[in-house]
Amino acid sequence: MSGLAPTISIPAIERIDFSSSEEAIRYAMLLCIASREAAALIPSGNLSSITRIRRSSRQWIEKAEQSLPGYTPGEALETIVAYDFIHRLAYNAAPIPDLIDRHVLRAFEAMLQGDATINKFTLFRRITFGLRRKSPLYTGRPLKWQSHQLARWHKEIKNNLNHQGDINNPNNQSNKEDIEKISILLESDLFPFEGTNEVAFKQTLFSTHRHLLNQAKEILDQAKEKSQGNSRLSLLRSLEHLLFRSIPYLPEPEYLQYKTEIESAIKEDIIGEKNR
Repeated sequence: MSGLAPTISIPAIERIDFSSSEEAIRYAMLLCIASREAAALIPSGNLSSITRIRRSSRQWIEKAEQSLPGYTPGEALETIVAYDFIHRLAYNAAPIPDLIDRHVLRAFEAMLQGDATINKFTLFRRITFGLRRKSPLYTGRPLKWQSHQLARWHKEIKNNLNHQGDINNPNNQSNKEDIEKISILLESDLFPFEGTNEVAFKQTLFSTHRHLLNQAKEILDQAKEKSQGNSRLSLLRSLEHLLFRSIPYLPEPEYLQYKTEIESAIKEDIIGEKNR
């Protein structure tokens, strides 16, 4: 193992066009994958790879901070998710919330004005993180919107539990949204809706939707054939969200199998796009 190096080749950051938020985010994901591979080498004393990755991560942070004001609200919202993780990778510390809050609230205002490019699931999660930090910036309208969305998704998915055929079909184009809604319900406090039945409801929710993990390969193959641009990677990331929230309900060997399959597909997609 000591003679091995990460299988991910990180291009020089100078080759990355940070005027494209998608390119910046893909590079960030490449850094995340490489960091996991490099971390496996640390026990053998091989620290050169992780040092190189951290250096690139610090450069990414600097360039992202310069580029964020020029992104659309939707692009900036997606980029700050990567920013949060890459900052931790680069400096072993969470970023100061100010920059993140600024772009979350910018995206929130844009959504209220009718910007359909805002990913409402990303926005929901970032507002939830802000509320958990007890930031007063997220009380008022953001809290009201977040609460309304959670109630709406809970009602919708619960109603669908009696019509599983609508969800079971991998040809259903709403699969990505279903996956995100289920992930959010599994990670959220549902006591206001379910009371003492919350634990049982989440178990049922997982059991009746685990086919979305079982059928991951078919869903992804179809997305690869029929979708263009960033759609397949977006679906992969949604499956990753669902898998992480399914940890309490999965035996470890099954979780690791799904994890390997999804991470390998993400790696394949990013490297394939980079080489095209």
